[in-house]
Amino acid sequence: MLIRIPLKIHCWGGLGSQLYAWALFERLQKRFPQRNVELVLHSDGVTRRISELDKLFSKEELFSVDDFKNGVDLRAGTTSGSIKINSKYGISKFGLFCFKITKSVLVKLGFVSVCSTEYEFTQVRLWAISVRGHYSKLKISSETFALMKSRASALQFYYFEPEEMIQESIAVHFRLGDLLELDSKRPIETNRISTCVAMLNKKDIFVLSDSPETAIKRLTLLLQNYNLTIKNYNIWDTIKFLISVDTFIGTPSKISEWVTIIRIFDSSSKKLNFLPLEMKSQMETILEVKDELGRISYF
Repeated sequence: MLIRIPLKIHCWGGLGSQLYAWALFERLQKRFPQRNVELVLHSDGVTRRISELDKLFSKEELFSVDDFKNGVDLRAGTTSGSIKINSKYGISKFGLFCFKITKSVLVKLGFVSVCSTEYEFTQVRLWAISVRGHYSKLKISSETFALMKSRASALQFYYFEPEEMIQESIAVHFRLGDLLELDSKRPIETNRISTCVAMLNKKDIFVLSDSPETAIKRLTLLLQNYNLTIKNYNIWDTIKFLISVDTFIGTPSKISEWVTIIRIFDSSSKKLNFLPLEMKSQMETILEVKDELGRISYF
C-alpha cells in the first residue's frame, strides 16, 4: 500500500532550520500515526550544513544528503518551497520543463506537498511522500514542544533542561557569522544591543556568538564599563547556556527564536526575554497564546 512508503520531510539549513523541521516531524507523526515519517537533512546552502540531530533520531528516521555545491544546485530556494535547478549543471531546458510538469502534477495529486504556512500544513495528504518548504512560519504549540522534549528526555538528551547554577545572569546571543559576508543581510546594529543591556542595570554580561572575536570587539566599544565574558561553545551548548540564564537578549536568528521558545515553554515565568522589534512579527506567527507572547519584550 502507498502509506507504507515513507513520508519524507526535506530540510536545508543549520540547527535552527532543523529544529523547525523536527517540530513538523512531530506534528505529522501525530497526525498520521500509520505513516513512517522521515527527516532528510541536506548539506547544501550558503555554507555546508551538517546534521545536528543525529542523537535524537534513529537511522530509520533521519537521513543526511550531501548535495552541497556552493549554494547553486538542488535546494529549497523560495518561500513556496520550490527547487532551484540550473541548466548549466547538466539539465537541459527540455529536462527542466519535464521536471516542472512532473512536479506540478505530483503537487496537484497531493504526493508532493509544500508546507510553509499553517494552511499548507492542513493540505498535506495522508498519501504524501515528500514535504518541502520553509517551516519557520509554522506554529509551535506547547503540545508540539512537549513531544520534542519527550523525545529528547527519552534519549537522555538534556540540552532542553536549564542549568540551575547560572540563572542569575544576563546573556547576549549576537548572531554574526555569514551575515558579515552577505550583501543581502546585515547584523543588527551593536548600539541597539548596548542600549538594551544598559536598561537592565547589571554589569556582568555573557556573550555568545558564531563569531565570538568580532562580537566581543564590537560590544566592548559600546559597553566599556561592563564585564563582558565570551562563551565559545558549540551550538547545542550555546542553547543550553542561553536557556539557563535569568535574562536573555537575542538577535535576529533562528537560534534566538528557539532559545526564546524553549524558555517560554519550559522555564520559570520570572525569566526575562528581550528580542529586537523586527522579530515581533515572527514570534507572533509561531506562538499563538497571549500569555506566551507576553513574556517577550522588544527593543
